Amino acid sequence: MERSQATVSRLENGTTPARAVDIEMLLNLYADRIVVEAGRRELILDLLADSRRQEWFKPYRDVINSDMTDEHVGTYMEYESYAAALVSYEPDLVPGLLQTPEYAAAVVAVYFPGHDERRRERLVQLRMLRKDHLDKENPLEIDVILGEGALRRQFGSIETRAAQLEAIASEINRGRRTVRVRIVPATLALPAAIGGPFVVMTFQDDRDQDIVYIEGRAGATYLRNSDEVETYQKQFASLAAAALDDDSALAFIAEMIDSLS
Repeated sequence: MERSQATVSRLENGTTPARAVDIEMLLNLYADRIVVEAGRRELILDLLADSRRQEWFKPYRDVINSDMTDEHVGTYMEYESYAAALVSYEPDLVPGLLQTPEYAAAVVAVYFPGHDERRRERLVQLRMLRKDHLDKENPLEIDVILGEGALRRQFGSIETRAAQLEAIASEINRGRRTVRVRIVPATLALPAAIGGPFVVMTFQDDRDQDIVYIEGRAGATYLRNSDEVETYQKQFASLAAAALDDDSALAFIAEMIDSLS
């Protein structure tokens, strides 16, 4: 399972929240050693589903289980709900946790032009609810590095793009204590800056469960090996060291806003 003995013990004793990916793997391992009664596996998975009925995103299962999202989206949000912190490199698109409603609507309209407005609105609402995790009692700490391309990507009207840039500037200047945003220019010649986006999630009570999330055109990849997690953490640290300081980032964004008018 690539989990420590302590992690498995906590799963079996119910002291760590159970995730579908872990339970599926455990059931497969147990089935190799014991005879599993007919229907037992289904019963256990049904119990797991019942235990997760309080997920904040459950009312939006119609969106998550539709052709507007990939199958991995529910899994990703489940991880995000349990995570204590995440760091993210986003070279091409402002991530959902930083999007304004208008920018999110513009992105959704581009990706799903054939869907009716109500369904697109539901997906935007789901994205906005994710941001509540930044303000809850034990908020998720996020550290995002944006590539210049993410800031220049043209979604929506000039006003929408300007408002999104201003929202990012606000986070940099006087944002929430649990949110940090940094910028790397397109001129940065650094190996870590070349390639797609990635997210590293860490879990306060069980660092053995830290993961790397990589989204591709054909789906998502989750890396759980500690060496792989460390590799991406080092890449993020390299990008952070090369990112613009806050004053330079604010000046960079202000110049972009001026160029829109």
